[in-house]
Amino acid sequence: MNDRILERIARQLSEHFGRKVEIQGFDVLGGGSINRAGKLRSSEGSFFIKYLREAHAAPMYACEVRGLELLSRHSPLSVPEPVMNGRVDDLSFLILKHIPQGEKGPGFYEDFAVELAAQHRKVSEKYGLDYDNFIGSLPQSNRQHEDWNSFYIEERIAPMLRQAVDSGLIGRELMRKFDSLFLHVDSIFPKEPPSLLHGDLWGGNHMAGPDGRPWIFDPAVYYGHREMELAFTSVFFAFPSEFYEAYQAAWPLQAGFRKRISYYQLWPLMVHLNLFGNSYLSPVKRILSVF
Repeated sequence: MNDRILERIARQLSEHFGRKVEIQGFDVLGGGSINRAGKLRSSEGSFFIKYLREAHAAPMYACEVRGLELLSRHSPLSVPEPVMNGRVDDLSFLILKHIPQGEKGPGFYEDFAVELAAQHRKVSEKYGLDYDNFIGSLPQSNRQHEDWNSFYIEERIAPMLRQAVDSGLIGRELMRKFDSLFLHVDSIFPKEPPSLLHGDLWGGNHMAGPDGRPWIFDPAVYYGHREMELAFTSVFFAFPSEFYEAYQAAWPLQAGFRKRISYYQLWPLMVHLNLFGNSYLSPVKRILSVF
């Protein structure tokens, strides 16, 4: 990020705070697979900034702010505080309070699980949300439904399937297996109230803060089946066993979760298939091979 852009961001920060803000330094940070990111050192303290030169970045960051605000109101887990989102020419950015990373102390994952279970007890009357947002850089439809099964099919799997078919990633034989899955969802998923979900809770979207306690970030919030959240935590980099044991003790899952977990994991796998290509096709085929 060059000095001209930093100067213009400093002016926008000055307007936000109502006093002059000087940028004293910028350090490049790992931004994951979607965003570029850095640490801004300023006269107002340190900030985390993520940025992109993509048309979808501005609405994506606006939705992230709303998601963080929703979690900050209803979850006992800590989330970064949004400062502002803005634009310089074709570069969109989101600035958050910078959270120094700490060490995961004893009981970290047990505390994480108990607090996540408490978040999941924040429930809604319907599955979905009153606005759409993003999962990674892909649009995420949150059109509300009375039941989980229709939400799972129509707002989660079917849109990703259509995109994969249009891109030539999935052919007719696999499409038929998805159709068969859709016919069986009523016998797969147990009934649960719509819980407040982080929505993208894989291993890269949590950390220990300076006090050693869990923080979550990069949400894709909606009200959904809480088992979907737990399935997310194990699809790429599984959390340690003490996390799942503590969650089960705090709010036991209905019997048979291990048998149905893969059907929840189709959602993040289909997202990754559309984002990153064929390397995610094999696990999708493996899950659907029973149909």
